[in-house]
Amino acid sequence: QKSAPYFIEYLDEINKIMLKITKIDIIAHSMGNYLLIKSLQIAINENKLNIFKNSHIVCIAADVSRTEYIETVNKVKDNIMKWTHYYNPSDAALLASIIANTNNRAGLSAIQEIELIHSIQITGWSNMGNHGYIDNQQIQTDIKKAVIDDIEPHHRELTSNGHEQCWAI
Repeated sequence: QKSAPYFIEYLDEINKIMLKITKIDIIAHSMGNYLLIKSLQIAINENKLNIFKNSHIVCIAADVSRTEYIETVNKVKDNIMKWTHYYNPSDAALLASIIANTNNRAGLSAIQEIELIHSIQITGWSNMGNHGYIDNQQIQTDIKKAVIDDIEPHHRELTSNGHEQCWAI
């Protein structure tokens, strides 16, 4: 939580120095989502959401309160170019985190109104669950296609979950 103001300051400096930057991509994994959500909340309170205006935010195995995550997404989604949420209801590390944090974790479920990737390949207790995201070549390739190549989900190697913004990998 103490790092969040410094992250905002860092992004603000990047925006000032690099005037030709058209977008900043932010990829947060596991507890990195806590820093991201806290930073977004500060940006809201300090009227600095403009530093995220052209961002593509990618959240993987978000180990942050689901309620806090949804509230933040709803407040900022119109100011952010794209938000992609990789989740898995069987993520062992996040299931363990529920016990430690006494609340549901965002990375365990779908979040409405944003691009959703149900990471069905991440299963079991091996590597404590969410490390499988990093080791999985198909997920790495999908993140590259989403962020670097800016390819929409229906043109990536994903399976439709039957909902417009929900896909499976």
